[in-house]
Amino acid sequence: MTDAELLALLLRSGMAGKNVLALSQELLERFHGFAGLIHTSAADLKTCKGMGGTAKRAQLVAVLEIARRAFTQQLRETTIMSSPQAVKQYL
Repeated sequence: MTDAELLALLLRSGMAGKNVLALSQELLERFHGFAGLIHTSAADLKTCKGMGGTAKRAQLVAVLEIARRAFTQQLRETTIMSSPQAVKQYL
């Protein structure tokens, strides 16, 4: 499944003249993929044609926030190599 198809599943619908797959591809291109989209605000999404609806935008913002929190949690739980000795033991 492509990134656009995955995002399209979440968005569920497009708009007049633009199907959901095209809208998804446009969002991914505008924000440089999921990595950029994850740092996008609700206000930024509102400026995208087809994302003006409160419900659709809120749903996407919620999923992006869940992803940010999961990433943050994973970073917190990862062992940090804080000394040359720790690196040596890792290798």
